[in-house]
Amino acid sequence: MSDLFTPFTEDRITKLLASLNDGAKGREVFSLSDHVETRGLHILKAQNGKGEYWYNVLDSFGNCPTGFSANWRCFAHLFGELFEIQTP
Repeated sequence: MSDLFTPFTEDRITKLLASLNDGAKGREVFSLSDHVETRGLHILKAQNGKGEYWYNVLDSFGNCPTGFSANWRCFAHLFGELFEIQTP
């Protein structure tokens, strides 16, 4: 993981990836492939060997921010949540 995360946040990310990978084998297994921090949110991108991507959002404490779902989701869903939450 990155030095950007606290140990608690790293643990949360590890658990989120484990839940995403429950029952996955081989190329289906996801790993953290990218991370962007914006407006106090950590946007996580997980990718598997088949080229599939899923996204999740955490706050700086490793918690699901208010108004966001706790699930991994596609980019379109994430974008919709970001726009909906961040627009006054």
